[in-house]
Amino acid sequence: MSGQAQRRLKQYLVDVSLVATAENGAKANGTDFSVELGDLYFNRMLRSTGIKSYESDVEKLLKETSGAAEQATLAVVA
Repeated sequence: MSGQAQRRLKQYLVDVSLVATAENGAKANGTDFSVELGDLYFNRMLRSTGIKSYESDVEKLLKETSGAAEQATLAVVA
């Protein structure tokens, strides 16, 4: 199996496990599936890229879009 095929298979397996975990968390916690999945992806991204990279990505996104909704969300979190 080529390196690219291995990376795609690994990403597929990660995605499937995240969806299953989010579905289970939504049922167990009584929350929305999309909230659970978003939290899982957020936490995974922080672990893999680090907080500095995440903050620069958010800043870049805010510059590219109007950013009103995102800024309001960040203001509540911070």
